[in-house]
Amino acid sequence: LTAASTKYKDATTASLEKLRKSEQSQREAVAELTNDLMSHRGEKEKAVSQLKAKVDSLAVQLAGAKKDSAKATSRMESLTGEAKRYQLDATNANTNYDRELALHSEARTALREARSSLESERRLRL
Repeated sequence: LTAASTKYKDATTASLEKLRKSEQSQREAVAELTNDLMSHRGEKEKAVSQLKAKVDSLAVQLAGAKKDSAKATSRMESLTGEAKRYQLDATNANTNYDRELALHSEARTALREARSSLESERRLRL
């Protein structure tokens, strides 16, 4: 009975030692997985934080670009109106020039006719 008891005790002790080693390796594996998970979580949080900062920065840039676009559109409309006014002024000036040129031409023609008539009358008097 003692030999069987000792054999059983030795087998149980060996089995228990095996289980302890298995438990220790499982604990180490769990600890390593926990560390990996924490590391991954930290990297993920850092990436999310960076992306949020980038989104915020891009939102600010977008708002600035929209303001600049609105200003540019307003300036373009202003310049277009100003160009139309200058174009109208140029058209009016051209019309006035043509009218003045026609009046000058008529006046020169009338003056030439009057001189010619005066010359004819002088010849007839002599």
